[in-house]
Amino acid sequence: MERWLLISLILISPYVLAQTTTWTAAIGGIWENGANWNNGVPQPGYNVIINTAYAVSASSFVNIQSLSISNGGSVRFDYIANIAGAVTLTGASTVDFRYVGTVGSVSLTGPSNFYLGTVAVVNVSTSFIWQGLNSVVGSAVGAGGKLNLLSTCSSQIIGSGLTQYLMYLTLTNYGYIFYDPTGEGVELYVGGTFINALGGVMNVTEPSFGVNVLFNTQAANLLFINRGTLNVQIHPLQFFQVYASFQNEGILNVISGTMNLQGTGTVSHTGTFNHQPGSFISFNGGVNNFQLSSVVSNGVGIIFNGGTHNIYGNFVPKYFQLVSLWTMDITLAAYWNC
Repeated sequence: MERWLLISLILISPYVLAQTTTWTAAIGGIWENGANWNNGVPQPGYNVIINTAYAVSASSFVNIQSLSISNGGSVRFDYIANIAGAVTLTGASTVDFRYVGTVGSVSLTGPSNFYLGTVAVVNVSTSFIWQGLNSVVGSAVGAGGKLNLLSTCSSQIIGSGLTQYLMYLTLTNYGYIFYDPTGEGVELYVGGTFINALGGVMNVTEPSFGVNVLFNTQAANLLFINRGTLNVQIHPLQFFQVYASFQNEGILNVISGTMNLQGTGTVSHTGTFNHQPGSFISFNGGVNNFQLSSVVSNGVGIIFNGGTHNIYGNFVPKYFQLVSLWTMDITLAAYWNC
């Protein structure tokens, strides 16, 4: 009897076979209205599908297994949203978190949008795949949102000659990012900040000749901050062009190729710049303050080409170049080891 009772309980458990509910209303509307769905209001464990170009809004606590939006559909969560599995966005679709969200994984294919409100904080625990033309991670209502890729999150920013916009929010990586957009890449838009946090690892990889990798910006004061480990390994004759103002507080390893720092803002470096033989780090503008804890070492190819550079840290170049001296100021108050 006990064995049959156990089997019966397993068979009727709502978590054994995942439920699916699809938006079927002929207009946009309220998430909490069961008449808008073919299988009722989404419940814990449900896979939710919105595949029509309607706007859906949820004002109460949402707890579901997964969310798939396509064909121009959109969902706005005004309160806490817990999505244990995947959020999948394709076909110019949008998800908009206005408060607090937890998400297992994200697959964002442009031109789709992953939005956060001004007070929103969203944590992604497993993976974040960001690709496609004109895909946006940002806000439609103003600056302030925070998107956190947790230490367990493995992410990819990929594509071919495409632009991914980061606007009006701070994206912080605590996990691992594989960055190979093969062309345009991420563009920091108004209010966008990109942080590779302490413990985070970001690998910039592009082995092809004739392809530069870009990290763009729309304004001089937008920051790309490295507090973890940033590895650059591209074709030896190609460039990783960083137009955002790059601030290194962690470890930068340029293994091959050239990292061109084109930012025009003022930054304060406290980290380590490593570059291998045959690779280069080029400082091309802005104000770079190398603080006492900073170290520039391990390689052949430091280039100063415009801007202002105040060096107070440990500078250990085996070889460096000064270019365009009439546009550049250098202050040396460092441990200068040649």
